Amino acid sequence: MAIFRNGGVAALEKQLHAEQARLEALEIRESELKKRHVSAGTERRALLLADQVDEAKAVKSDRTIRDLDAALEGVGDAVLAQRNMVAALHLQIGDEKARIAREAEAKRIEGLITQLEASHAGVIKPLGALVEALHSCGNPDAEAAAQFLANIVAQIDAEAPKIAGIMRSQAVVALQEPKPAEPVRRPSGELQPLPFVRQPGVAGDESSPRYPANQGGHRVFR
Repeated sequence: MAIFRNGGVAALEKQLHAEQARLEALEIRESELKKRHVSAGTERRALLLADQVDEAKAVKSDRTIRDLDAALEGVGDAVLAQRNMVAALHLQIGDEKARIAREAEAKRIEGLITQLEASHAGVIKPLGALVEALHSCGNPDAEAAAQFLANIVAQIDAEAPKIAGIMRSQAVVALQEPKPAEPVRRPSGELQPLPFVRQPGVAGDESSPRYPANQGGHRVFR
């Protein structure tokens, strides 16, 4: 059975449930065949150990064992293929969930960008109007305040697009699939053996408790 490509997580999980049920049925069938094979082998050995071998029963027993061997081979192949199918579905469900999570994160960032742009427009317009009003007063203090606010407006105008650009880059990164893990590599060069260090209390060491000295100075082996 082919794996759904665009059915979403729900469809994939539904298919996984069906494939797992098929796998369980195949495993039960395989277990039953193994039991029958053991029983047939026991019966075959009993026939061979009898005082007089019944040739007809022996031939029938051989045929039964051959048929069971063939059936076990076929079911074993089916079980292996079904396990691969279930494993592939597990992987695909994980990939699909990860893709959905990446898209949700990118959508969240885009929403924040929209809020930033709306807030920027909502702040700049009244500040600009206030700067114009202060300029029109002709008062030195008002002019200084207008210049101060104009600098703030200029800084906001300069920084807001930068922040939005950074956030858009984050959204692009969020949509990217993670790189596969690098395979573990053996370090180059030969491994050097560790130097042997005699430990106290082991066989061959005079301080070992396994070889205590008796009163005559000879070792007593336990």
